[in-house]
Amino acid sequence: MMTTKIFVCPVVIPAKSPVAFMILFALLMFLMLTDSIVSNISLESAAFTQKQDSQSLQTLTVTRNIKSDVVLPLSLTVSTKNNIVDGDSEHQNSLASSLGVREKHGIGKFRRKLPEHEIFKSDELTKKFHGRVLEFFNRGCELHFFMTWISKVGAFGRREIMAAESVFKAHPNGCLMILSRTMDSVQGYRTLKPLLDRGFKVIAVAPDFPFLVKNTPAEAWLDDMKSGKKDPGVIPLAQNLSNLMRLVALYKYGGVYLDTDFIVMRSFKGLKNTIGAQSIDV
Repeated sequence: MMTTKIFVCPVVIPAKSPVAFMILFALLMFLMLTDSIVSNISLESAAFTQKQDSQSLQTLTVTRNIKSDVVLPLSLTVSTKNNIVDGDSEHQNSLASSLGVREKHGIGKFRRKLPEHEIFKSDELTKKFHGRVLEFFNRGCELHFFMTWISKVGAFGRREIMAAESVFKAHPNGCLMILSRTMDSVQGYRTLKPLLDRGFKVIAVAPDFPFLVKNTPAEAWLDDMKSGKKDPGVIPLAQNLSNLMRLVALYKYGGVYLDTDFIVMRSFKGLKNTIGAQSIDV
């Protein structure tokens, strides 16, 4: 929309003065010419904007014509700010917008193939996982607990130590296993050493993820996701894998799972087959 500027100023003109009349006339012509130039620039800007919108529509049309058998890799990065391994945000945003366009127009869905991430790999350390679990929990544990940690070892801080400490205050003879590749390291041992020095039974173990899901209902589901037959959805991949890891650990070994920011106030000894609600809508 063109904005017309009105200039108001007091002008004193002597009666019947031709010179003053000519000056006033020239001033009015100058203002009219300036307004005309501004109007032309505004019209050109509007035309350019319409051209950009037209190009955007053409781009949208091309997006709609993409075939439905595309398999897109999903990259992963570690976010120490959010304490989780998350998908690349720019990649996810572009993918989400493409998915939205395709779903809006009834076009087939993208299939995302899961990357060969560290959590899927088996090595000499992870192959000892099952034996280490059985050996650790065979130490006269009153109850055995699991936590998972999929972030960098340096992100395991005072809050997480306090949560682990609360487990032992309520269960002095309990055993806590932290399923984590990053914490199963020299630096991870140093992080947990204050708890070990107090005689608490705590250990970080690199999980063998393929072994954990083997012969469980999750095995076929994970294979379908890795091959691209199933879409992982909009939830961050690492969060889904962390959720899956805690479930299959309980499925195979039993025990109690706790988040690393959960403070235990009393013993869980009397609870059987129980799920604690994190929040309730009233």
